[in-house]
Parts: sequence; structure tokens; C-alpha cells
Amino acid sequence: MTLYEINRNIEDILNRMFEEVDEETGEVNPEIVTELAELNEARDTKIDNIGAYIKNLDAEAKAIKDEMDALKKRLDQKKKTIDRLKEYVAQDLLAHGETKKESPRVVFSFRKSVTVEITDETLLPKDYIITKTETRVDKVAIKHAIDECCEVPGAVLVDRMNIQIK
Repeated sequence: MTLYEINRNIEDILNRMFEEVDEETGEVNPEIVTELAELNEARDTKIDNIGAYIKNLDAEAKAIKDEMDALKKRLDQKKKTIDRLKEYVAQDLLAHGETKKESPRVVFSFRKSVTVEITDETLLPKDYIITKTETRVDKVAIKHAIDECCEVPGAVLVDRMNIQIK
């Protein structure tokens, strides 16, 4: 039974409880009281189980993130090693006047490319400069302004209830 179904059943029982009151004694049907207690216990158990499941998912998500971070670190190390080894072989081949080296397992060769190297950015004409601008809302400043009794058009503070699971 879902939490929604449990809550709906509790609401139904509470409605029935007022309809099935003994008019002479004013007592509620004991079966309804027992059923209500069982549903409240089922609700508590369901919430506890959901909390444990959330904690489990959170631990799995952290383990995945940690593994991703470790793999990213290993990937970066491998790429640096590749770059170092390529440079090492390239320097050796060029020092010996070789532009191609071949074996049964691997072929080393050079390909010419042209890149732009900037020697002094301040001397470049403005036509060759790209300016990036970023517009974003400073929510921290807005919160401080509203907290100090200043009204900020287009913004309000909203109280939220953030659930903590420990």
C-alpha cells in the first residue's frame, strides 16, 4: 500500500469515526480505533522505509560520483601520459631526422598543421577580440536587500521546508 493510499484510508476512517459514534455513550466503535491505529503504524513504517530507501539511494549516488571522480582523475592521468610519451617519441624521431617510423604493431608519422599563437594579446586589433558577457541574477544580494526591509520588484522571499534525512 502506498503512502497516498494509507493517508486516504486514514481520512476515510476519520470520516467514518464521526458517523459511527454510539449516541448513548458517545464512544467510538473500537474496531475503527484499532483500524486507525494499524493504519497510523503502517504510515510510520512506510515513512521509515522510504527514509531508509532515500538514504540508500543517496549513498549509491555518492559512491557513483566518487567513482566518476576517480575515473576522471585516472583518465586525465592517462591523457597526460599519452601526451608526454608522444612528445618524447616526436623529439627522438625529429632529432634523428625521421618523419616516419614503422613497425609491425605501430606507425609513427608527422602531419603538418598550422595554429595561431598569440604573442601579445594587447596588440591585437579589436576586430579579433571576442567579448563574452554573462547576465545572471544575484540572489544573495536580493535576499540581503529584502531582509533589510527593502522591496525588490520582481522578487519575494519564500519560506520552504527542506527535509533532512539522517
